[in-house]
Amino acid sequence: MRLRPHRPRPAVAPGPTKIALRAVVHVATGALTLMLAAPPVQAQAQRVSVSPISPAAGQDVAGGGVNNLGQVVGRLSDPVGGGSQAFVWSEANGLQALGTLGGDIGMARAINDRGQIVGSSSRAGSSALLGFIVQPGGTMQALPTFRSVAAINSAGQVLGMGNTGFAYLYANGLTRLALSSADDSLQVSGLSDTGGIAGAMRFTAGGRLEPFILDAGGNTTRLFAGQEPMALWTAPTISPDGRSAAGALAQFSGPANSQAFLWQDGVLSLLPAGERSQANAVNDAGMVAGWTQVVSGSGDLHAALWLNGRALDLHALAGLGPGSSSATAINAWGQVVVNHVGGVLQAASLVTLHPDWAGGDGDWAGSASWRYGGLDAIALAPGPMHDVVIHPGGSATVHGAALAEVRSLALGAPVGEVVTLDLNGGTTRTSQGTWLAAQSVLTGSGRLAGPLLVDTNT
Repeated sequence: MRLRPHRPRPAVAPGPTKIALRAVVHVATGALTLMLAAPPVQAQAQRVSVSPISPAAGQDVAGGGVNNLGQVVGRLSDPVGGGSQAFVWSEANGLQALGTLGGDIGMARAINDRGQIVGSSSRAGSSALLGFIVQPGGTMQALPTFRSVAAINSAGQVLGMGNTGFAYLYANGLTRLALSSADDSLQVSGLSDTGGIAGAMRFTAGGRLEPFILDAGGNTTRLFAGQEPMALWTAPTISPDGRSAAGALAQFSGPANSQAFLWQDGVLSLLPAGERSQANAVNDAGMVAGWTQVVSGSGDLHAALWLNGRALDLHALAGLGPGSSSATAINAWGQVVVNHVGGVLQAASLVTLHPDWAGGDGDWAGSASWRYGGLDAIALAPGPMHDVVIHPGGSATVHGAALAEVRSLALGAPVGEVVTLDLNGGTTRTSQGTWLAAQSVLTGSGRLAGPLLVDTNT
């Protein structure tokens, strides 16, 4: 193995003396164990990276949806000349304008992992909206029956409202949903990967607007059933696995108050927030993205992330400065789309929370030991966009996954403790390197792929 100087960008700052190895390290059982004495890796409970979605000068940008590859879609607009168009953005390819169906209005609402994009646009000479779909590498195509599109799932099913006021599901043909509201109040707002649909309507004439979930078998669950006198503020969205829904209900203490809620496995919970709040998206891990009013009486709203009844101020954590913000979408990895207005123009960013190991022994995949943004530890293993730190307050052994891919990995422990990464017969791969600091042990049978940075301070 050839040694050479290397300066990667690990999740934490290294000490002054180090050895860098750029290789794939194959570890046979018991063959490589590194016991290092050096300044410890410092675990940080709230590590975050912010990736701005940068449009051309003078343009507004509003993010609307994100897939599990970190691709963001939304709306570009010109505050001076008017008009808007859809866009797609990724860190690798930057911002790409998608145009419109020929008119002056366009906005993308959602993107799945196939890269299929849906939204709404106008045609030339008309302000009326039509749904559209953009296939990977293709151009924008109209979905004429739709006047608005709510979602697309992993199977390519498209959900939206039709020109006739009915809800439609497009999947190898058009299906009008078997829903009947007491009036024209029906609206659909979310689609799970299992075919579950979230929306709202009045079930009786003159009744309250209620959120519901319609599963793939045609069974309807009324989320406010038995909860009086709750009234809906915004129609709910639904998680990809169909187990959770989130939205906002109306409070009756003021003329314009709302309260974010989470419905999960049949249980409805109000999410802690300020005077006003709204939930806009939820993932399978139960992370809820939205906004809250942090200061009573203030007009400023802050993007928020909720988990297990606790709230995280994304606006403050991301350092967005003065103004208001809202979290509009979240993917399976906990990456959040945040829109921010701090001046004349609106800006958008993709905010990534990086995980820390909460402590104790456990499996890389499957253990509820990963903590994002200082929130409760959950069983959400890190992904390719994450800078991972395993530096709990005491000793711990982490058993590697069959395949773990992250951006960077840093291991260390306090003096007198030991942190062990057991490769466990699998492959742990990093794109920017693994940093082994004080009191860290690498053992087991498996492969560690990517740059390896070993601190040799004594």
